[in-house]
Amino acid sequence: ENPDLALTVPLETSGKDAGERITLATSDGAAKPFVRAGRITFPIDGEEVSLSVFRDVERGHYFLPFRDGTSGDTTYPVGRYLDSRARPDGQLVVDFNYAYNPYCAYSDEYSCPIPPQENIVRVSIEAGERNFPGTGEAGDHADVDLTGHEGD
Repeated sequence: ENPDLALTVPLETSGKDAGERITLATSDGAAKPFVRAGRITFPIDGEEVSLSVFRDVERGHYFLPFRDGTSGDTTYPVGRYLDSRARPDGQLVVDFNYAYNPYCAYSDEYSCPIPPQENIVRVSIEAGERNFPGTGEAGDHADVDLTGHEGD
């Protein structure tokens, strides 16, 4: 566990794209609808990182799909997810210690959103779920487009 990656940050919602309905490409080539909630910005190892936060249209929670410097090395190559919640003061609780692998890391039967290009960062987020022994065969998704391009 890394206490430096348990953050409470403001959700910047004044950007031109906030509130926009979008679709994210998925691991099986389909698309999943989301609403762009805003952006968060925070430091990791002296580098400022900015990521888009989405609202899941079906479940309504804050959803943060991302790829970082650990992806494909110590974590799932396609990326990881983090579910977040807003505090009453509007700050977003973003605890990367709870970052998790998408279900498609374990079975090709799942359709998982691919982190969009804007949520791919070079810095390593050394917290949360890692690769597990035995994962990578069914869930390696070598054929998945990792560019994270959004659908229509």
